[in-house]
Amino acid sequence: MKKITLLLVLIISVTFVYSQRITKDEFDKFNKVRVIETSFETMYKKMNLVSLNTKNGINFALRKYGEEFILLADIKNEKNIAFVEGNGMTLLLDNDSTIWLKNNYIGVSEKPSIGEGVYARYFMTTFDIDDKYAELLKEHKIKAVRIEYSAGSFDGDIRNENQSNLQKMFQVIEKRSLKPIN
Repeated sequence: MKKITLLLVLIISVTFVYSQRITKDEFDKFNKVRVIETSFETMYKKMNLVSLNTKNGINFALRKYGEEFILLADIKNEKNIAFVEGNGMTLLLDNDSTIWLKNNYIGVSEKPSIGEGVYARYFMTTFDIDDKYAELLKEHKIKAVRIEYSAGSFDGDIRNENQSNLQKMFQVIEKRSLKPIN
């Protein structure tokens, strides 16, 4: 009996950890637009085994602002990189098509600079997803990502278990959109 209980607790814990969660579902008080946002999920992570921390990494969350989708990205790189407004990200999908997204905001970095650009190892940014790309991202998994910055780029292959994370985010938001806010 103890083994069965322990197994059930383990299954529930693992399911909870790997499931998409809604972190925000509210109306913007200024323009009365509904805002739904998911939790951040790891898309790509490369560890530095010497220091046991993340060498390169990208975490995504998805926000639906009215009818528009915005991809939130938390990006970490082993080098200080210059990331400015207008830099972008390319996503390689499982049908071998690519999507290029231009960033539109830079902030929250390891340095206190927010605004035009950041020269750091860690920063957050956002990317608008137009309707055409939203449909592609709902239907296809992401195989790889390229972060393009002022002096170059770095690539990351998405592990199989993370490739459908963005699809799941779209599904969770669409399902939540059908429900009224309590």
